[in-house]
Amino acid sequence: MITDAKISHISEILKIEKESFDRPWRKDHFLNDLNNCSTKNWVFIKNFKVVGYLFGMYVMDEYHIHNIAVDKFYRRLGIAKNLFSNIINFSENQKV
Repeated sequence: MITDAKISHISEILKIEKESFDRPWRKDHFLNDLNNCSTKNWVFIKNFKVVGYLFGMYVMDEYHIHNIAVDKFYRRLGIAKNLFSNIINFSENQKV
């Protein structure tokens, strides 16, 4: 299930981030995006656990990806593909 990212998801997001990148985002990077009204951020929930996330900003008619990662135990299951499909659906609904 894909849902809007919330501050309550931060600890799970940080765990995935630290396992995924040599130079991971810090907590304040994620909090800045969550508190910015111009960003649109999602998490992928499976079995009540955050297993992936996508952070970015919708500007004019483009979505700019800031960060994306999937828990190492859930990779190659189509989670990132679903997050990208969600961006496309969101972007299509933003066009006036």
